[in-house]
Amino acid sequence: GMTMGRFGIMFNRNVTWWKRGKAWIDYQTRCQYLLQQGRAVSDALYFCGEDAPEKYVKGRADLRDGSDFDVLTRESLLASRAERGEIVTPGGLRCGLLLMPADGTAVSPDLLRRIDAFAAAGVTVIGEPPTRSFGLRGYPACDAEVKALAAKIWARKNVFRRPASAALKAIGHTEDFLVPKGPVIQHIHRRADDGSDIYFVAQYSDAAISPECSFRVTGRVPELWDPETGTMRRAADWKAADGRTLVTLPLSPRGSVFVVFRPQPTAGIGTEPDWKPVSSDELRGPWEVEFRSELDGSATGRTFERLVNWSEHADEEIRHFSGTAVYRRTLACPDLAAGERLVLDLGNVKNLATVTVNGRELRTLWKPPFALDVTSALTPGENRLEIAVVNTWANRLIGDEAKPEDCTWTDKRWSGPHLERWPAWWTNVASRASGRTTFATWHHWQKDDTPPPSGLLGPVVLRRERPEPGIRDNSVD
Repeated sequence: GMTMGRFGIMFNRNVTWWKRGKAWIDYQTRCQYLLQQGRAVSDALYFCGEDAPEKYVKGRADLRDGSDFDVLTRESLLASRAERGEIVTPGGLRCGLLLMPADGTAVSPDLLRRIDAFAAAGVTVIGEPPTRSFGLRGYPACDAEVKALAAKIWARKNVFRRPASAALKAIGHTEDFLVPKGPVIQHIHRRADDGSDIYFVAQYSDAAISPECSFRVTGRVPELWDPETGTMRRAADWKAADGRTLVTLPLSPRGSVFVVFRPQPTAGIGTEPDWKPVSSDELRGPWEVEFRSELDGSATGRTFERLVNWSEHADEEIRHFSGTAVYRRTLACPDLAAGERLVLDLGNVKNLATVTVNGRELRTLWKPPFALDVTSALTPGENRLEIAVVNTWANRLIGDEAKPEDCTWTDKRWSGPHLERWPAWWTNVASRASGRTTFATWHHWQKDDTPPPSGLLGPVVLRRERPEPGIRDNSVD
C-alpha cells in the first residue's frame, strides 16, 4: 500500500508486525509518558539567531559532553522573563545560562535590550558582542544602538566572550551526566512536578555494557525503571561522592533505562540480583513450523530438523515468505534449587518473537537480548512451547519482483523510483493477473536483491540461573 518512500515507513495495520508490534508501542508509550513529566533540565539556552533556525546544532559545540541545551527563537526569547538569575520561558523552562549564536554578529535592538535585561538580572551570557542590527529598520541609528548596548552588556562580570569552555570553567559549571569513554551513551533529563529527577539513558552499541554513569544529583536513592518491561527496581551498584551519584547501569544491546531519583524512594521495590548461569540446554530440532498467510489466514506446515534462515531455504515460498510463522516443540522442565530461575534465550530472531508456554502467552520480544524468564509458566515434566516469529514485507516484495510487472514506475518528480499512476487493476478493483501479492507506491526492491534474514535463527537455549546479590555500599553523602 502507501509508503513514505525512502523516508521511514507508513505505520499502519498492513505491516506484517502490526499486532506483534504492541510490545514496541508499549515501550514507546512508557518512554513518552515519562519524558512528558515536569520540565526539561537544560544547562544552557541557545539563541539560534533571527534568520532561519537551522544553526542551533552549533550550540552543542559550546558545551561539553554530558551537558544539554534547549533552543530559543527570537519570539520565545522576547516572550521569556528573568527570575532569580534565570530565564523563564513561556513553557516554564528555567535556565541561568544563555548562549549566543557562534556567528551572531547581527542582533536587532529590541532583542538586545531584552538580553541586557537578562544580564542585569544575573543571567550568565556567553558569546561575541554583535556589531550591527539584524535588518535595516531604523538604519543607521539601529547599528549605533546595537554597538552601544553591546558595549554595556559585555562590560558586565556575568557576560563572557568565547571560548565557551573558559567561561564555563569560570562560573563553575559541571556536567549533568558523565560516562566513561566507549560506546555512545546519551541522556535526557527531566524534573517532575514532585521534584523527582528523571534521566532517560540509552546506548547505541550492539553489545551489552555496564558503564558507571555519574549524575549531578546527590542525597537520593537511584531507581531503575525499565521502559521495555514496565518493571521498577532500586539500583544495586551505586555510590554518592563529591556531590554526585555514580550508578552502574546494566544496558542491553541498544538498550535504555530511566534512572529516577525521587524525593522519597518508591515503596515495595528492591534490587535485582546478579543472575549467574548454572547450566544450559540447547533446544535442537525437530521444530514443527506453521507459516500463516497474512492475506487469507491459511497455514502451511513444515518440519525443520534444525533452525534455518528463511531467506536461504530451498523452498521459494519460504525464502520469500513475509508474515508470521509459529515454531512448536516440547521441552522438559529441569529441577530447580530454591531461588533459581529458568530463562529461555532465543538467540538471534528476525524480527519479532512472541513466546507462549503451555497456552500462556508470556511476552513479545522485539530487540536483543531475545530472552525471558519462563519459570512461572513451566510445570514438571513435558511442556508445550510455541514461538511466533514475524519478519517484514521485504521478502515477499523481492519475491514478487520475479513475477510480471503490473505497475508503471518513474523517478522524475522525486529522487527515487515511485508509482507514476494508479494501476488499472487498482482503480477498477480487479484481480491482478500478474499473481503478485504485494503492492507499494515506492519501488523498494529488485528481483536480484537478497532477502533479509528472517525467522528464528537461534540457538535456542534453556538456561538455569542462580542469584548472586553482591551489592555495593550505598552511602548517601
